[in-house]
Amino acid sequence: MSNNKIADVLSFCGVVSVLFGVVSSLVMFGNDGLASASPSLPPVFGLSALASGFISGILFFGFAEVIKLLQGIYNQGLGVSTPEPGSSNLSNESIKEVTTNLEGIDPEDEHEIKLYFGEKNQTINSIVPTDEVGVYLVDVEGEKKKVEAGGFVVRVID
Repeated sequence: MSNNKIADVLSFCGVVSVLFGVVSSLVMFGNDGLASASPSLPPVFGLSALASGFISGILFFGFAEVIKLLQGIYNQGLGVSTPEPGSSNLSNESIKEVTTNLEGIDPEDEHEIKLYFGEKNQTINSIVPTDEVGVYLVDVEGEKKKVEAGGFVVRVID
């Protein structure tokens, strides 16, 4: 997965914000000028500086995580493989069928799989769910293909 520079910058800003909150709270707690004016001001200012540093740091970390997740979704769409008809890289040992699946096939996944192979003018004989969520064993014109239909696009797993 490629790193996103914006997410890295936001993570760095989060660290800086938390550190700034800690340092500024220590300065507020030790400020003798504030303590002479009112003895209750340094703890209040110190705690508020500490809390604001942590909250803003967590916000930066959250935005960075959202960007990383979106980058991961984008990267999934780049690696879609479209193998040639008649070629199969699957062996019978690597395919693990589940004979009893109470949920069966998700209707949306079934529709997407039929559209995917229909666009390629290929006939689907059967769709069998596997033990992995969103992954199906599809018999296309006598050839078994392992297909993932859980994301934004249907893709054949090599």
